[in-house]
Amino acid sequence: MAQTTSPNSDAARGERMRYRIDRLLSDPWRFLPSYSERYAALLEHAKTLTPLQAYAMTELLGRDSSRYFPDMPPTAELQFPEVNKVDATSQVGWYYFAGHCEGVDGKRYGVLCMLFRNALMPPVMAEHFGLNDTDNQLVEVQLAIAVGGGKFYQIDPPVTAGTSGKVKLADKLCLVTAGGSAESASNDSLFPIRVQASGTDRSTGTPVDLTVDLTITSGRTYLPQGYDGAEPLIGGLGTRYYSIPGLVIDPGKSTIKIGEQKIALKSGTLWFDHQWGLGLAPNGSPREDVLRAAGNLNPTVSRGWDFFVANFFEGPRSLTLNSIHDDASVPFLNMTGPKPTSALHAPVIGKYMDAFGVLFNISGTVTIDDWRQTGPAPEPKKFPNTPTWVPHHWVFTLTEGVVPQNLRKLEARAICDDANALQFANGARYVEAAIDYFGADGKAVGTGYAEAVGYLNATVTRLSLAGLPTTPEVQALFTEQPVTPALWLESFLYMLSPANQAELKRLTACAQFPPGPRPLDCTTPASPALAAGAIHPDEILAALRKVLGKG
Repeated sequence: MAQTTSPNSDAARGERMRYRIDRLLSDPWRFLPSYSERYAALLEHAKTLTPLQAYAMTELLGRDSSRYFPDMPPTAELQFPEVNKVDATSQVGWYYFAGHCEGVDGKRYGVLCMLFRNALMPPVMAEHFGLNDTDNQLVEVQLAIAVGGGKFYQIDPPVTAGTSGKVKLADKLCLVTAGGSAESASNDSLFPIRVQASGTDRSTGTPVDLTVDLTITSGRTYLPQGYDGAEPLIGGLGTRYYSIPGLVIDPGKSTIKIGEQKIALKSGTLWFDHQWGLGLAPNGSPREDVLRAAGNLNPTVSRGWDFFVANFFEGPRSLTLNSIHDDASVPFLNMTGPKPTSALHAPVIGKYMDAFGVLFNISGTVTIDDWRQTGPAPEPKKFPNTPTWVPHHWVFTLTEGVVPQNLRKLEARAICDDANALQFANGARYVEAAIDYFGADGKAVGTGYAEAVGYLNATVTRLSLAGLPTTPEVQALFTEQPVTPALWLESFLYMLSPANQAELKRLTACAQFPPGPRPLDCTTPASPALAAGAIHPDEILAALRKVLGKG
């Protein structure tokens, strides 16, 4: 179906969004809450959509947003160098470069450049409108520079629609868009990689132009995250994810610019992430009824995470850690009052790469014991700031003996005192802080980045960016609600079936949640039904009492 207006017009974007929402409304998934009122509100405001409005509106879809996208493959088994290129059929993905550079001016700079892409429609729907995979992309550029002992800067993130003709993909590490690019020099070799980005920070009354132009000449070996690059994976939902630690820049071909000051670099070490997948942004749900029904019986709320990378001086060695927010994290999220007086303690898991490039699963704890309050975003007119406390100082205790003794107790300090809060064009705000690592003896042992996601609520900003009202009633429509007693009971009765229990057991056995591996053979058909009578009647009565107790 060819659109009568230009594919890059606001009217065409509105038409495509309405088509996608109508499809979701016409055939809703079982065991999800009804999104009919939410989608009615979106349809009312989707007559015409700018690229930014379409981007924000995509993030306001329900957990059926993963529908019609192709499943992630049942096993990861990343094949290099093929997976260095963008998988434009996936719902979301990014190239992330973050690290520390030293200028010839003697100052240290934390540099982050991320190219973040989102498929505005499932590929089958894009094809319906005559769009190819590149046309279907929307790409934003995140660029931030932290000056050691000084200020934190971020550009107002530019957003580019693939239908503009300004997005380029290729069969190599390559994503080129307005305002930024990352591209390997040739199809035959990953290195060198050139990373460029530019834009303007308008957080104060005086705009500050920022530019980075980095040539990366080498790095350590590939580091597959999770199990062989799957993190997480269940029922076709999840991501593929790998990193390359220890990227080294060519100082003769690398510069940054802050305002009128162009700074030549004499050294730099960065970290690279490539992650892509389904159901991550916005949150999605798996295809299988049994997984959605079982999820309603033990509901979890997506609350964000803390994530850390490190390039150590000695070895060289590297590590990456993450901590998913749980119930204990809730009191520390969306804190807009007085500065917290207590510390957040949380478990961490991740990967350690030794001096020979060998990977080990590691675990431990992180304590966040200092906070900073967010200041104005890089474009206050679009992104209003509610001053909110975000992490600023971290202490780690690592458990596994494979980690050298001097790295098992680590302290991480941000190199500048600002909150280091970046603004996504879609409304979300998060922390990316350039940090120094110190060992138990207080000596510097490495550099890296600390990321904090989910500490700031983006609902109001997203509604405004998408062109919707921000009244409490509208906000409620776009806030994930608890599982209702009726939906819980329907899910419970469905899961009484022995066949459904067996299918759930099969699917979860083949799932991947870090750090453990899946079974070798996860291609077997659904298991036969369990023996009749596996559910005791007392369990049914107990469940009914639970529902009645909920009213």
